[in-house]
Amino acid sequence: MRTLLKVVLPPLLAFAVFWVIVKFNMAYHSLALGTISDGNIYSLMAYFKLFAALPFIVAILTQYLIIVPLWDRLLLRSYKSFLLTFVITVLICLVFATGVSYIIWSQQQGIRPFIQFIVYFTLIQLSYWAIIFLILYLLDIKIIHKAKGTEEPE
Repeated sequence: MRTLLKVVLPPLLAFAVFWVIVKFNMAYHSLALGTISDGNIYSLMAYFKLFAALPFIVAILTQYLIIVPLWDRLLLRSYKSFLLTFVITVLICLVFATGVSYIIWSQQQGIRPFIQFIVYFTLIQLSYWAIIFLILYLLDIKIIHKAKGTEEPE
């Protein structure tokens, strides 16, 4: 049951946060199917609004196959392991953000929008992973403090 909670709850809460952001932006921008090919931030939000089930399924599978096993191995290790995992996560987010940014970037607009896309997409991904790891930490806080020989914070 605990593993199921660690697999489903973090992506569910992270997607809920993004859903609220997308829902809030719908009041200001049309997020219809036709806007997906516009090559801007709102096209990504339209994609998320219309096809949220597919990324959520991918998030659940990623959580189950990669993140929870990695988290369980890191749980009892040193802070250096967590720091290395953080650095690797940032680099992976940066690489994926650059790739997606390049795909949607219109070269006629210049380099500035490309860099803005990279920063925006990196921040979105890092926010997602911060939510994921925060929830995993909260779910395992007793185990962490017991392993470190400290009392659980009140």
